[in-house]
Amino acid sequence: MGTAFGAGVGRSKAEVCGALSGGLIALGYLQGRSNGDERWDNVAALAAGVRRRFEAEFGCTTCAAVLATLGTQEDMDKCIQLSAKTAGYFHDALRNPQAVETAAPCGCSGRQSTPASTGGCCCG
Repeated sequence: MGTAFGAGVGRSKAEVCGALSGGLIALGYLQGRSNGDERWDNVAALAAGVRRRFEAEFGCTTCAAVLATLGTQEDMDKCIQLSAKTAGYFHDALRNPQAVETAAPCGCSGRQSTPASTGGCCCG
């Protein structure tokens, strides 16, 4: 279902990290609305909390920028480790929603443009 999100949407590396996208898809499946009339404040808070935690750990949510911070990798080894860690963030959010919803923001003062080589915006 979420394969097209891999490597920043269709391998573009210009969008959100595929590990984060995949987790958001799973979170929506498990905790999302079943009809348009339902409120989605809780799942939005969980998603925002995990996103903040991801950004605090990796510096950004954009695939290319995250790859730049990971450095050289062989056979996607660092992406696999990042995916496992990100899955853990979602697991934590589902097990203890209050801890994630009250998670402190990463401390960024805002979004800043980064060089084209990183492919997007990053905390700076």
